[in-house]
Amino acid sequence: MKRTLLRENPFKINWKNSIRTRQLSIFFLFLFVSTLLSSFLYYNAIKVAKQSINDKMNSQADFFVDSIDQQIMNIKNMMYDLFSARKLVFLVNPNSTLTDYERREAILTEQERLNSLKNSSLLVKTATLYLPKANLKISNDVVEALSGEDMSFIEKHYPSVNQIMNVEDNKLFMVSTGTPYDKNLSMTEAFFYVELNRDKIIDTLSTFNTIKNSGSFLFQQNQNILFESNEGGSYGKNMMEYIRSDPNHAEENSLTLNVDKQKFLTVIRKSDYFGLFVQYNPEKEVLRDLQMYKWLVFIYIVVMLFLSVSISAFTERNIHKPLVKLLRAFSRVEHGNFNSELKLAAGKGNEFSYLYDGFNHMTLEIRNLIEEVYIQKNLTQRAELKQLQAQINPHFLYNSFFSLSQKIKRGDNAIAEEFAQHLGVFFRFLTKNNSDDVPLALEVEHARSYTSIQGSRFYDRIHIEFEELPERYNDLLVPRLILQPIIENAFEHGLENKEENGMLQITFAENGPYFEIHVADNGEESSGLYPDQINSGLENREQCEVTGLLNIHKRLKIYYGERSGLEVRRSALGGVEVIIKLIQSKYE
Repeated sequence: MKRTLLRENPFKINWKNSIRTRQLSIFFLFLFVSTLLSSFLYYNAIKVAKQSINDKMNSQADFFVDSIDQQIMNIKNMMYDLFSARKLVFLVNPNSTLTDYERREAILTEQERLNSLKNSSLLVKTATLYLPKANLKISNDVVEALSGEDMSFIEKHYPSVNQIMNVEDNKLFMVSTGTPYDKNLSMTEAFFYVELNRDKIIDTLSTFNTIKNSGSFLFQQNQNILFESNEGGSYGKNMMEYIRSDPNHAEENSLTLNVDKQKFLTVIRKSDYFGLFVQYNPEKEVLRDLQMYKWLVFIYIVVMLFLSVSISAFTERNIHKPLVKLLRAFSRVEHGNFNSELKLAAGKGNEFSYLYDGFNHMTLEIRNLIEEVYIQKNLTQRAELKQLQAQINPHFLYNSFFSLSQKIKRGDNAIAEEFAQHLGVFFRFLTKNNSDDVPLALEVEHARSYTSIQGSRFYDRIHIEFEELPERYNDLLVPRLILQPIIENAFEHGLENKEENGMLQITFAENGPYFEIHVADNGEESSGLYPDQINSGLENREQCEVTGLLNIHKRLKIYYGERSGLEVRRSALGGVEVIIKLIQSKYE
C-alpha cells in the first residue's frame, strides 16, 4: 500500500507551538527592545546636543567678554597716557612761552596720538581733545578754535566724567579730564571725548548668531545701555526684562529661560564695562534636527504594531496555504496522478513561485520521460540520420576542399591554414560522439567554424557578424547540433540566391528566464513559408517542410522543457530570424 503524504483533513497545529506564534513572540520582543533602545538614544542625543551647544556658547561668551573688556581697558590706558604727555602741559596754559613753531609741533604731536588711539581699536569711532583755556579743539582729523557749541558740548557731558561708559542719542562714548572730578568746570584744563563705534559692536554680536531666532546683547542696567544684534528680533528686550526681574539670573551662568512661551539656551557673562553679555539660542531650533527622530520613533512603534497584527494573516495566506496546496499536489502525484489539472499557478516571483515552477517542471518532465520511452528510439534514429547527413554532405565537402585547393594555388597560405583549421574543428566535432550533449562553447565553436568556412566561400556576396558567447554560458550543456543546422538552413534557403549584400547575424541575449541565440538573415523566406506558418508547424509538431528545425525544436523541449524550443519571426534585416530559447533556470 502506498504511503500517503497528507490526509484529507490535515491535523490542527497547536497555536503555542506554531511557527506563526513564535514569529510574533520574537517580533514583539524585538519591538520592545528596539523601542527602549531608540528612546534611550533619542534622549541621550538631546542631552549631548544641548551640552555641546552650551559648551560652545560658554566659550564664545568668555572670548567675547575678555576681548571687548581688554579693548576698553586699552582705550582707557591710552587716554590716560595722552594726558601725561609733556607738551600737553604747555598747550593747556595760554601764558606758556612756546614759540609758534613749538606750539604747532605740540599740536601735531597730540593729533598723532589721537590718530594712534583711533587706529588702535575698531571700537573707536572718533577721538577729540578739548582745551578750554587754550581755546583749542584737537581731533584725529582737524584742529580748530573752540566754538560756542563746543563749550556747550563740554558743559553737557562734563558730569559723565565719573562714569566709565556713557550713552546718549544711541551714541556710546567715554570722557576723561585726566584729573579727579571737580564740579567747577572752569578749573578743567583738558576734556577728552572718545566715541565708540556702536555698529561695530553690534556686528561683532551678530557673529555669534548662527541659528534661526538666536541672538545676543550687551546690557548695563545702571546706564540703561542695550546693544542687541539684529537677528534676535524682539527676544532680547523681553529677555532683558526677564533677567532684570530676577537678580539671580544676573549671575554668570548657563541656564534655560522661558520667554514668550519659548525655551532658550542662555549664557550670561559679566563685563567690567558693559554690564552683562547675554547669548541665547532657541531650544526648538537647536534640537530641530533631533525632533524628527521623536516622530520617527513614534511612527516606528505604530508601524511595528500594525505589522504585528497583520503578520499572522500574512503568514497564513502566503506561507501556510501555499504549503498545504503543494503537499496535496505531491500526495496526488504519489498516487500516480499526472494529469494537467495538477499544474500549480505560479506566484509573482516569491519562493513558492519557484517551488510551484519546479513542481510543474518535475511533473512535466515525468510526463515527457514517459512519452520519451515511446518516441526515444524514433527520435534517436532521426537525429543520427541528420548528423550522418551533415557529416557526409558531399556538396559541402567538395566545395570546402575545392576552396582550400584554390587558396593554396593562389598562395594564400595564411588564409588556407585558417580555412583548414576551421575544417578540422568542424569535422572533429561531427566525428566525436562521446555524449548526446556538449558545452555550449563547443557547440558555438563548431557553428563558428562552419560559418567561417561558408563565409570564406561567399566572402564577396555575404557579410557575417558572429557575436562572442558570454563567458558565463560557456559550460552550459546543450544537445549536440542545435546551432549549426540552423545556420546551414539560413545559407541554403535564405542566402543561396543572394548575389550581393547578403547579411547573416548570430547574436546572444538574455530575455527574462530565457537565454536566447538569434540567427537572422536578409535572404528569401525559408522554403517560401512565412514565420507564423513555421511556428505553427513547430508547435503542433507537424512535419513541416523545414524538418531540421522541427528536429531541433523537439530535442530542446525534451531537454529543457515545454517553454524552451525554437521561435521563427521576421528578421529586422528583412529575411528570417530563428531564435533558440533556453530556460536559464535549467542550469542556475
